[in-house]
Amino acid sequence: MEAGVKGAVIGAVTALPFSCLRNALRVSRGEMTSEEAVLETIKDTGIGGAVGGVTAITMTAVASAFPPIAICLTAISPALLVVGGAGMVYEFFKILEDHKQEVRDYYNSLTEKQLSYLQQVDDEMSYEHNKNLGFLDEQSAFSEEISNHPRGTGVQGALDRLQHAMINAERAGLSLSDTKLLSSFD
Repeated sequence: MEAGVKGAVIGAVTALPFSCLRNALRVSRGEMTSEEAVLETIKDTGIGGAVGGVTAITMTAVASAFPPIAICLTAISPALLVVGGAGMVYEFFKILEDHKQEVRDYYNSLTEKQLSYLQQVDDEMSYEHNKNLGFLDEQSAFSEEISNHPRGTGVQGALDRLQHAMINAERAGLSLSDTKLLSSFD
């Protein structure tokens, strides 16, 4: 039983720093809150302790049942210690590399979203600009037609201009009631 307790402590102590690092980086990326990170770290540490305890109990039971296995485990324990240490170093750098990739992906997605938004704004502005150019072209032609309309003399010329002005006002969407000067001709 003592082996199980020691194994659980070693498993928990080994899992704790990696869980802290992983969850702290997740908090910094905005993936979880601090409270969620604490709960996740406690859970990971508990799982590490449970795995360590079960492994220690199992290995102790096997070594007690088969003494030659105990001799082999004692002989290879330095190698297992080195492999375990290397695995921990590898895990540490893997967590950092995963964090770096997550941050890179996040900023790339932001950039893609921003580029998409800017393209939409550019398309809308181009559409409005072309629409305004079309309107200005129409108004320029309309203005030129009014300016170049022949001016007759006398009463007949004035009536022709009035009739032409009324036609142009209707084309522009105006009625005689829209102006005080022409409302009396309605």
